[in-house]
Amino acid sequence: MDACEKILQEGEVKNYHLNEYICNLVLGELSNNIENAVLSREGITGESKIRLLKDELNTPEDIAFFYEVLSKYNYNMTQDIIDAMSQLGHLSNPSQNKEVIEKLLHSPVIQDINFNGNNKFTITSQEYGDVDFVLASEYFRDNKKIANYIKKNSHLKRCHNHTYFMAEQNPDYYAITSLCQYLFKNTYHHSYTCDKDNQTIIDLCYCFKKT
Repeated sequence: MDACEKILQEGEVKNYHLNEYICNLVLGELSNNIENAVLSREGITGESKIRLLKDELNTPEDIAFFYEVLSKYNYNMTQDIIDAMSQLGHLSNPSQNKEVIEKLLHSPVIQDINFNGNNKFTITSQEYGDVDFVLASEYFRDNKKIANYIKKNSHLKRCHNHTYFMAEQNPDYYAITSLCQYLFKNTYHHSYTCDKDNQTIIDLCYCFKKT
């Protein structure tokens, strides 16, 4: 491991632990007013607990308290948009989306979600504008190699591997690595594919293609 890679990995680990520390502070406050088995679940990260809890809350009081506590710790609200894209992108049957969409609409930054009945979702947000994206599984359905890869591997959060694979499939695909913000603080490196000629972003971690 060279010096640059070592510094990079040490920085990633430091940022990860800081985000987890804040996640656990948030979970501690949430447990004062919310009763849910997710809060005491073992073997998963604090960030995973927060995402799972967000999907399980149903009462307006619990949802309001949840976002009140998250806001106190400067929650990155764009994560609600990203999480929504991921959940919708991984639906085995996109047409059967009613229950998922109802839960996603609990977010204060998501006002509406529409599906065109074929392959495209539109997330409407007063805060961030409309976000349109096409399901990668549908977009690449006629490319057997990529379609099979998505089916077997998209559930794995291995963005660098996904991006490397896509770059091998098409010489016009660019591998991009960006700094992205965690739920609360600091950043991590995330890779995705850019089809520059078609002005398209392809992210197989979230199973979408976005123009």
